[in-house]
Amino acid sequence: MTPLVDLSGKRGLVVGIANDQSIAAGCAEAFAGCGARLGASYVNEKALAFARDVMPTRAKTLKLYSGDRPLFNKFNLEEQIERIYKRRVPLPS
Repeated sequence: MTPLVDLSGKRGLVVGIANDQSIAAGCAEAFAGCGARLGASYVNEKALAFARDVMPTRAKTLKLYSGDRPLFNKFNLEEQIERIYKRRVPLPS
């Protein structure tokens, strides 16, 4: 089956894979199927098996994130998401 979009050469981070039914898992599977290279966090050991199935070429690099700050905060993702939904987008002059 041909993917809807070509994500070859694109990289992404999928956070919060809880199990094979989680939204994050579905996104990871879809992105990987379109050719994206992914990093992922998972919430428990049960989710690790699914993450390995979705990203077999990256299985050796998967690690359980146990930092003291949530990944969304660590990489300022919430701020970036809020900017996406603002009505005005600042353009460089």
